[in-house]
Amino acid sequence: MTVKRLGGLMASLLAGLLICAGPVLAGETVQKLDPNADAAVAALFGTAAPPVEKSPTEKYRRVNTVVKSPALSDTLLRTPKTAYTIDDQARAYALSVLDMVNAERGRAGCPALALSENLMQAAQRQSLSMAQQDYFYHYTADGVKLKNRVDDSGYLYTLLGENIGAGQATPAQIVDNWMHSPGHRANILNCAYEDIGIGFVYQADDTPIDGQALPYKYYWTQVFGRHIKIAGR
Repeated sequence: MTVKRLGGLMASLLAGLLICAGPVLAGETVQKLDPNADAAVAALFGTAAPPVEKSPTEKYRRVNTVVKSPALSDTLLRTPKTAYTIDDQARAYALSVLDMVNAERGRAGCPALALSENLMQAAQRQSLSMAQQDYFYHYTADGVKLKNRVDDSGYLYTLLGENIGAGQATPAQIVDNWMHSPGHRANILNCAYEDIGIGFVYQADDTPIDGQALPYKYYWTQVFGRHIKIAGR
């Protein structure tokens, strides 16, 4: 997020961190059906029944749409618009984060997450954008948000969430920071998620964001998803 666009509760929560050069975090959850997929399914099978009202996590655990029409399946599948390079270090760090996250989920009784190459693209795009454009938030100055990045990746979802972080040099440090922040921990331990993408960018020549004494250099993104089920895929 850009410091100049911080406001309200988020600003109050992060103000103490943003005036120094230490690591920072931010989290966001978008719990909604993909409107395109939902409309297509509703047109084929009739209006979809709403999820059963239980706890917030249990509610979305009930969203489990299976598309059985081959023709409709083809129309729902998307081709990623742009491929973002994920180098060997970013890939190794992603696998390390995935192992630690799944260990935490296992202790909490949640199923392990699968690494999604589509969500990897959405996550890497965000980390790269933050590093190159000198901001720290979930969306860019021109309004590209989590949903836009995931749509562009070709991932069909019924549930999305995102964690970001900056300044943490290692996978262990970023996971530890996320796990000690209630909002980020809630995303990691949300049993409704099935897939994850993890983005990492190291910007050696990074410059300080507004008000920082030193640059962050390390930019992290986790994108969580629950995918729509397409028969035969």
